[in-house]
Amino acid sequence: MNVFKFPINNFSPVDEQIYIHLKNIIRNKEFENIKIFPTPRDLAIQIKQSYSDVMSAYRQLEVEGYLKKQDDIFHDGEYLLILRC
Repeated sequence: MNVFKFPINNFSPVDEQIYIHLKNIIRNKEFENIKIFPTPRDLAIQIKQSYSDVMSAYRQLEVEGYLKKQDDIFHDGEYLLILRC
């Protein structure tokens, strides 16, 4: 099962839905040995949503300490999952 595929509805902002889904994946430990999240561009393509919506969700997760940017290239960098106990 691919945890990065999920439905998007028309009832709330897309970036908020992406953020909530990714945060739930992390909090519920639904990932299977995921240490590096897909790049924002790759995830946008995979879930068929805009790059800016995915970036917004990733930025919020980074601010909250769930993800950390791995390299200096801002837009296509990989994000590391930060496991909280």
